[in-house]
Amino acid sequence: MEEKAIHLALDLIRVTNQFPRPEGERLKKEIRALAILLPGRITAGRVKGDSRAFLTDLHRAVDTLSRIELQILVSTEMGFLDRSDFFRLEQRILGMRQLGRGWYRGLLSRLRKERGP
Repeated sequence: MEEKAIHLALDLIRVTNQFPRPEGERLKKEIRALAILLPGRITAGRVKGDSRAFLTDLHRAVDTLSRIELQILVSTEMGFLDRSDFFRLEQRILGMRQLGRGWYRGLLSRLRKERGP
């Protein structure tokens, strides 16, 4: 998932290069900040080796994906982002969100089993 997050971040940085100045600068900065944050959120908990930390960081990563999705939707509605780029990015975000939620549910289930009844 980290690799997908890195590729999404790079793609988001590329598409925001076309945003107009100065109108699109704030959205460009926000999208780029979220895009760069995303891979770190996924990696942080996993690297710690703590399932609870990974669970928290996965939850944050899914939240970050939702925030990116909102920003690209606003960018599209404002005419800064082509609809074709929006739909392509949206599909990648949805796929990553599904993957993240699957990992989240799996980890949560495992933690509940470890904790016992």
